Amino acid sequence: MNGKNILQSCEIIKKELTPNGGNSIHDKLGKVTNMIASILSMQEHFMYRDRGFYSLMDIPVFETDNSGSCVYANRAYCDLTHLTESQVYGAGWINAIASDERDFVMNQWQHAVEQKRDFKQEYNYSNKDGKIPVVCHATPVMNNKKEILGWLGKVEPKKEKSK
Repeated sequence: MNGKNILQSCEIIKKELTPNGGNSIHDKLGKVTNMIASILSMQEHFMYRDRGFYSLMDIPVFETDNSGSCVYANRAYCDLTHLTESQVYGAGWINAIASDERDFVMNQWQHAVEQKRDFKQEYNYSNKDGKIPVVCHATPVMNNKKEILGWLGKVEPKKEKSK
């Protein structure tokens, strides 16, 4: 490649990296960046809309990320567990479970996350008033490629059997 060819190549590159009203690489990347920002904004809108809906529910619900760490719990969940929203984040939710059941429940939860399957377990929450028997059911939330985005779950006090 001679000096003239190098100069011509540099001019072409310079032209492509300079905004020119829509035809340069610079302009096209700007359009892609705007589209990505729009998609992220919509995604955030849907997340907050869903959480707003969950906050209205009387059923204790929670959401985790794809590693099984809690990222959201509604007011009903916090009321049932006697934990604040920030206390349930990550693996903090385990602190509401009766101490003699924590290792077992955490082990079962980790197996469900690793195996990417539903989690359904009966256990007891423990607070100053005693033990509260509950049933927890969480299911993986997947995208269209069958990749797990997280889990969505509910916890319900166990109904006592009629005699």
